[in-house]
Amino acid sequence: MSKKDATVLIPEAQLIGDLAPHWKKRFIKATQIMQDRFSENLNWNDIADECAISPSHFHYMFKLVFGESPVHYLRRMRLKQAVYSLSLEKKAVTDIALETGFSSSQALAKALKRELGLSASQIRRSNKLEDADLWDQIMIKLGQPTESETSLEKDLCKQLTFELLSFPERHFFTSKQQGHNLENIFDVWFQITPKDISTGVSIYHWDAAVSPASQPFLVGYECAAHLANKTLPASHYLSTTVILDSGTAYSAAWDALYTHLFERDLEPDYGAEVIEHMSNLRDYESREMEVSLFLPVKVKD
Repeated sequence: MSKKDATVLIPEAQLIGDLAPHWKKRFIKATQIMQDRFSENLNWNDIADECAISPSHFHYMFKLVFGESPVHYLRRMRLKQAVYSLSLEKKAVTDIALETGFSSSQALAKALKRELGLSASQIRRSNKLEDADLWDQIMIKLGQPTESETSLEKDLCKQLTFELLSFPERHFFTSKQQGHNLENIFDVWFQITPKDISTGVSIYHWDAAVSPASQPFLVGYECAAHLANKTLPASHYLSTTVILDSGTAYSAAWDALYTHLFERDLEPDYGAEVIEHMSNLRDYESREMEVSLFLPVKVKD
């Protein structure tokens, strides 16, 4: 599936897509500032000035475009990062709070309770196999709000294109890791991958797809057989390709793929492994990533 077939699951791109170029440029800059500097004590007048918008109109225009105030947008960015850190890392809650722009662990606790109805300890336990439904609800609440009770990321997944694909035996060089998160994938991939390769894979068993914090996974790249330490047998896969920049979109894409699996009456192949193929990893400073998701399935002869 080529990039032109990939579905863009970036809410900001959807919301500003029809704006005039000069307004689009301003709001891209505004959201990038908040995404990149959410841990800082941001000054709204300064952001407005950097985006060439009158401070008196910044809040009004932002809410008109995004359906939420810049204050709420920034708080959502901070909460998303805090939730990811709580679910995937063993850092102290106070350290996570300070790293994500909250003044204290108490301030983070209040925000979690107000926005998600959960405590930090409940968040730590939520990204487990038995709490998959709870994690899905958390991702919806942290996603771009809509007038309905779902997130814009979920709505955008209605546009996904699915393919049933067959692959021959393939070979990979990988490193085994614990805790399936983007930062971990990048760190390991850059360490082990030759500089002339820009694509990567993560490979894991089904349990890790719904319980990433507690299951091992492999990260690496496809290679010739004589260089490989991991071989996947020939298999069939249900696949979709997306362009995303957040964990909320990532979670929504996986949910949509599982839903299509059951709607299509396909049988999961639990003996095979799940694959994620990531393109252009060396250009990730653009914040956007193209990811192809592959669920192994059984195909009747």
